[in-house]
Amino acid sequence: MTCLSNWWCSTDYRAGLRTEWVKAKARATRWSEEVSLVQEEMRRVLCFIQWKRKWWLENAELRNEVRLDVKEGLLAYASKQAAILTQMGRRFADEWYPILLRGGLSAEWPEEYLKGQVRYGLEEERTMAEIQDDDELVIEDDWFD
Repeated sequence: MTCLSNWWCSTDYRAGLRTEWVKAKARATRWSEEVSLVQEEMRRVLCFIQWKRKWWLENAELRNEVRLDVKEGLLAYASKQAAILTQMGRRFADEWYPILLRGGLSAEWPEEYLKGQVRYGLEEERTMAEIQDDDELVIEDDWFD
């Protein structure tokens, strides 16, 4: 039997196989790009939250021409907004960091969000198997307590 009589040796079959390989490679490349984009979006969200929190605290005392009780109210409101943003940032970091570790990805986030990860025992020295078997990653819904 010659190669020409076998269906897997035909030029149409090989051309189709090359086409499917190129499509699969393109999908893999797009997937890698998506992973890096999501990773960057995580970083940007945390940086924005950090910036907005500082903005609230810095602008809390800009209105000097108001009565004292109004000024205290403005300060309290700004402090509450900063606290909400702090909790949001920590919550996001708590949920995202284990996912990045499981995927073997790095987190180039503001330092304050990486420090909090020790609280859940997610130091980078742990092996991937330990992290995947970890049952303490469940985080309660207590955003604003």
